[in-house]
Amino acid sequence: MRAVRSLSFSLVLSATLLLGACGPPEIEMRAAELALAEARWAEAPGYAPEAWREATAAMVAADSELATQATESRLSRDYSEALERLAEVEEKARAATSLAAQAKARARQKARRALADARQGLVATTELLDRVAQCPEGSGAAADELELYEDRFDALRFEYRRAELALGSDDPFLAAELGHAVSRKAAPLSAELLASERRVRCRHPLTSAE
Repeated sequence: MRAVRSLSFSLVLSATLLLGACGPPEIEMRAAELALAEARWAEAPGYAPEAWREATAAMVAADSELATQATESRLSRDYSEALERLAEVEEKARAATSLAAQAKARARQKARRALADARQGLVATTELLDRVAQCPEGSGAAADELELYEDRFDALRFEYRRAELALGSDDPFLAAELGHAVSRKAAPLSAELLASERRVRCRHPLTSAE
């Protein structure tokens, strides 16, 4: 009988020590932190701000629950709610990562379209600038006027190059902004060049021969 009591006491003691040694869910905490880090690396704060806020709010709730359990005695600690909150963090962080990737893909597509439009505008402007520059002496735009046109065109080419670099460095928002700016500025420049060509009634040798 004494041996049975001794064994029972040992089992109870072992169970008590095991429960008392039970600490925070470190594996789940690391998984949640890793999911948040991946979302941040995917630029979720910028591309999926709402989903990112939900993920970080879930992490705050998880941290709060973990802190609450840390104030309890070892035998009273219950990490079940903390585990639910950590699982929620991981789920929301992964959703933010996915949404950010989708938003970034759409932004890249818009940037490419903006650059294509800008490139088309530059090509049209280049053709007009060449035609005005090749007018026979005395029939084309004045030299100082032509120089101003060329300076404006060079500025547009520089801005377009910046847009290409922005897209290459994975900043589609800046690339799209610069691309749109080039298109907006190229249109009036082309109109001025066309008006200048018509105003002086520039006739190219080939046109005159016809």
